Parts: sequence; C-alpha cells; structure tokens
Amino acid sequence: MNIYTFIQIQIFVIYALIKCAAGSSKNQAPSYNPQVQKTITVGDKTYQYKYDHYKSGPPREEVMKWLDVEFHASTDVLYHLLPLAKDPWKLFNEIEYSERIYDTVREYEDKYKFKFRDEEARESCVERIKGRLLYPLYLEPLTEDYCKTIQKYFWIEERLEEEMTVKMDREETYQDKKAMSKNEDEMKRLISIYEKGRSIKLSDDMIHFTISIAKVFLEDYLKLYTESGPPREEVMKWLDVEFHASTDVLYHLLPLAKDPWKLFNEIEYSERIYDTVREYEDKYKFKFRDEEARESCVERIKGRLLYPLYLEPLTEDYCKTIQKYFWIEERLEEEMTVKMDREETYQDKKAMSKNEDEMKRLISIYEKGRSIKLSDDMIHFTISIAKVFLEDYLKLYTEVYDKLSPTNNDKTKQK
Repeated sequence: MNIYTFIQIQIFVIYALIKCAAGSSKNQAPSYNPQVQKTITVGDKTYQYKYDHYKSGPPREEVMKWLDVEFHASTDVLYHLLPLAKDPWKLFNEIEYSERIYDTVREYEDKYKFKFRDEEARESCVERIKGRLLYPLYLEPLTEDYCKTIQKYFWIEERLEEEMTVKMDREETYQDKKAMSKNEDEMKRLISIYEKGRSIKLSDDMIHFTISIAKVFLEDYLKLYTESGPPREEVMKWLDVEFHASTDVLYHLLPLAKDPWKLFNEIEYSERIYDTVREYEDKYKFKFRDEEARESCVERIKGRLLYPLYLEPLTEDYCKTIQKYFWIEERLEEEMTVKMDREETYQDKKAMSKNEDEMKRLISIYEKGRSIKLSDDMIHFTISIAKVFLEDYLKLYTEVYDKLSPTNNDKTKQK
C-alpha cells in the first residue's frame, strides 16, 4: 500500500475523530477587519494569507476570528510542509503526529485575540486542519504551485462556512438552523459562485470533501451558538474559589514536605483549608448557599491534596505537575456542567453527571493540551472527585431539581 492510499484511509479515520468545536458567543455587529498577514516559513518561503470577510450579514465577529485562526493556521502549516514534499512519510507524520498544527493554532489564537472555549473545541479545529491538509495531498504531490491552488480551496471553504453561518442565523427555529447546516444543495450553489470568483473549477470529489468538512464546522457552530452558552457565571466563580484555594494550600504545604505527619495533619485537621476557601469566596464575590456546600468543597480539596501526596513526595516540581491535575479536573467539571445544562430532564442531567465514558474522553483531550499523561489510577480519582462536584451542582443549580427529584416527588405523593 503506497503512502497516498494510506493517507486516504487516514482521512476517514480523521473524520471519525473530529470533535465539537467552540468559541466565545457574541452577538454584536462586528467591526473586525484584520490586515493582510505575511509569514516567513521554513526555507524562507513566503506566502500571504489574504481574506476579505463576507460583507452581507455580516458574520459574527467571533466567527470571523475563529475562521481566521483556523485557516491562517492551515495555510501556515501547508507552507511549512513544502520542504518535506519529496518525503511523503515525513510529510504525513508531520501532519498526523507532530505538535506543529496544535502549536500553530495556539499562536494564531493569540494573534487574533480569540480563545476556544475549551480544549475539546481546539482539538476539533486541529482535526479539521489535518483533514484539510491530507486530502489535497492525497490528490497530487505538494509543490509551490499546488500550494497556491490549495489556498484557493481554503478560501472557498472559509467563505462557504462564513456565509452558511449567516444563513443559519437568519433562520428562526433550531430545526430550521439545523436543516440549513446540512443543506448540500445550497452549499453546491455557493461553491459554483466562488469558483468563478477564484478562477478555479473544483472536481466533484473536492466539492464533496469541501461540503463534508464544512458540515462538521457548521455542526460545531450550531452547538456553540444555539444549544448552550458558556458555563454559568456562578459555576466559574465556584470553581475559581475551589481550585485557587487548592493551589494556595498546596504551596503552603511545601515547607512541610519532609515531615509527612505534619503535612497530613495540616491537610486533615487544621483550619487552613476552610480559612482559605472563605478568603477566596470574598475575593471572587461568591458565597456558598449554606455551610453544607462549603464543607463539601473543603472535603474535596482535602482529597485533591492527599491523593497526589500518597503517590509521591511533595517537591516544587511535583507541585507543578499537581497543578496540571487541578487544571484537568477543573476543566472537566466546568465542561460537564455545560453538558448537563443541555439535557432537558432531571434524569438525563443526572445520567450525564455520572457518565464516566464521556469524562474519560474529555480527559484524553485535556492531557494533550497540558502535555501530560495521567495514570489509570489518577484518571479514576479525577473522575471520582468530579462526580462528587457534579452531584453538588445537580442539587444546587439544576432548575428542575425541586420538581423532579424522586425524593420530592415522594413527598408530594404523601401529602
């Protein structure tokens, strides 16, 4: 099997891996208009990323930034690949296995002042870029002239996705927006217009590919802007209190590292954690609803500190590793609350709060973003403590809790 046949197979694998993308939701009319960007790549090859955004509508500002990040990164990596063109295996490995795409996406997030809402959204963007690069290279070898042709493919896809988001926004109901995101006839019509403007004729296969990858982007857009927003503000404050306090106490423990008994007693029996939680409640202007909720937070912090210290001795370097554990747990809990909010019934929200398969999937994404690999035991611990947090969230913030909880239904029947 030659390399390009192998790449073709990989493209379909990549589609199976593409995940939900997301960004920040803003509805105000955009004034965003980036300048033409020039980049110097390997071998002193230069290119221009030049794209005039769709004027009718216009698209949301955050959508334009999102697409600029995605397609500027795609173009940048494309020209980085040019010196590898004579070695297809190196070229494939650079796309599929190196950190090049991920690092480039992060670079352009900073450049365009755009942040994906979570690591899953960023990973989804990375997977689209992989497919966007692999498919044209399956069709023919990479040359400087072919790079210019591929840039036309990129332009057509970016304009298609941008204009389709505007059309989706014009629809009134969720079902109509969803139908528009899958409207292949409309996409083919638009592509035929773009072909004339770019003086290029796409093959049927390239049209099919462009529509396929655009539909993945539009599905992500639909989830981002119509199904849910970011985590509730109170959830973000709550987690900031809990994890800032966890980190603060962690570094307070460092001088006690050589005396395990003092370290244990400081975690388990002193007032340090409780006092630190109260301090950060004031800092973030957040108040637990009752003492039971605050005590639950304190107990989670104790477990969050004790378990890593059971695994290995506390050092300054290990503190940095533990902070990565904290980041992964906080992001997991934050994202799972959003997924719970999307569910309509109490029972579905409760099921999501216990969905370990989904949590494992998210953790595997976060690991890549933090350049760390958690042991099976640490994954199990992280999920266990996250489930306790999500149980508290279900009690405190689910609007239908009082009406639909089995306990309260039983009380109603007894009256």
